Amino acid sequence: MEKFVLLPEKEEKDLYLLLPLIHSIQNKFPDAEINIVHTLNLTNQLSWLKKKVSCYTVRESDFGPLASVKLAARLDDLFNISHVLCFREEVGSLHFAKALKAKVRMGWKSLVNDIFLTHPKAKPSNLSKMEKYSYLWEESLLGDKKYEIISGEQKIEMPENFFKEESAGPFIFFALDFENESENLLIFISKIINDLKDFRVIVWSEKPSPYLDQLKEDYPEITDASEAKSENLHHYILRCRGFVSNLEWLNSQASYLLVKSFYIGPVNNERPYFKCRPSHIKFLDDKKASFSTPELTENMSYSEVVDQIFKEYSL
Repeated sequence: MEKFVLLPEKEEKDLYLLLPLIHSIQNKFPDAEINIVHTLNLTNQLSWLKKKVSCYTVRESDFGPLASVKLAARLDDLFNISHVLCFREEVGSLHFAKALKAKVRMGWKSLVNDIFLTHPKAKPSNLSKMEKYSYLWEESLLGDKKYEIISGEQKIEMPENFFKEESAGPFIFFALDFENESENLLIFISKIINDLKDFRVIVWSEKPSPYLDQLKEDYPEITDASEAKSENLHHYILRCRGFVSNLEWLNSQASYLLVKSFYIGPVNNERPYFKCRPSHIKFLDDKKASFSTPELTENMSYSEVVDQIFKEYSL
């Protein structure tokens, strides 16, 4: 049986960008044991996968140059490892990868990294992070070979007092980052909210922004959920009537959970990995956008794009 250890980058959001790679390994080796070593406990986030993926939670200090060798000895369940895929590039992580004594140790090529790796590969500069993860494992993933990510049982129990109201009612969920194309984003989201009548609007933002403050001032009825931790956002995504976001990792999470979404950002070739793929919205100026689905791409006014969103969610 093949046994894998994956060392993704540090943030929780990287897990969702790693899903095509996990699915690819499970397709190629149906009985493979896959283990993720991370500084965050990702057990809950992995629970939707139909095949078990284990998570070993460690401290960041465990990836120090000396501590990492001790870490490999301490994680005694990780024995007879056949493959290590190391996406972290600090020396301690590479030490850990080598200490696991896997026959295949894959990572990004450099003068230092090559000392620890058996299969170094040049890091491509023209790919997104999700594509880079898959590229390191199997370049053919970028060709015609398409995998569908299918979630396991969807656990949609809401945390206690999640809405802080007796009756939550249907809602539209926006997860936004106002750092890019802020003015166009504000104009576009405002157009959507203007036409919403019988639905609550919940907004979550990674960072404070004057544009978010302006949105809340213009529409005092919206609920600001920005204090919610990123690991709890799946509760919103699974329960919302519609989901719109310009955060790639959250749209990937929605795809993973089989939730139809609208992604404000460039069209890319990552989405064929997912069974449920978002529609793409790319701003052309402050009035028009390119609207893309798996079947078509068309330039439209903001209002026409809003009509497409309302049609999809029967609003």
